[in-house]
Amino acid sequence: MAGTNTVAAIKGSTAASAASTVLCTLLCTDKLLLENERAEGRLMLPKSSLLLIDQHQICHLTGLRLKGFSGAVLILSFDSFETLSRKYRILLWGQGSHDTCEPPWTLPRLVAKVRELVPLAPENLKMLQRELRAPERKLKDRVMPILKRLQERNNNIYRDLEKIASVVGVIRSHSPVACHAVVEIGGRKAQIQEHFQRLVEEIRTSGKSEDKVVALREVFERWRALVLETGEGPGPLS
Repeated sequence: MAGTNTVAAIKGSTAASAASTVLCTLLCTDKLLLENERAEGRLMLPKSSLLLIDQHQICHLTGLRLKGFSGAVLILSFDSFETLSRKYRILLWGQGSHDTCEPPWTLPRLVAKVRELVPLAPENLKMLQRELRAPERKLKDRVMPILKRLQERNNNIYRDLEKIASVVGVIRSHSPVACHAVVEIGGRKAQIQEHFQRLVEEIRTSGKSEDKVVALREVFERWRALVLETGEGPGPLS
């Protein structure tokens, strides 16, 4: 990445922090060590900044992009870029803006990777931010009103359960990584999609149960958190 003037790393990775220090010395650039993506305010980094992270820190990338970070990202990883991008679709945004460096993490390999990277174009960043905000918006506008009605006593639960089932079908097809993640809800460990299926069926067969609706809401919230990490979209919920 020509003209790199800042190399940033996130606290928590010894390898990424050490590599960023070496790169800063070699490239005569500034180094910035970030606390995490949850720091308040907009992230003010130059466009030509490089973020160096390990593969366990990819979950922070969504927060950084939402805060306006448009720089290139290099990931110290034991997995190939192709493997990681299947799980983290956020890495597919911006041709040449994300890449991995697999062992051995030698200085010549790191420098070569850095020089090939390019920042996200402004229009790509804006489109990515809209995509990342979509799950929150879809839940608020489409899902939460249905869940609220399910908690009321005078509504048609079968009609609303059909709508929930339709939403879940779209979610499963557009966010397979999040839907296959195993989480614990109400003392049960299962895949997100299995929790959806079980709770919808239990409400359908046994009638409205506030604790089951609350559990269903929790599943949607866990799904939302997971798609924010992976960069998967919610699909065209209607």
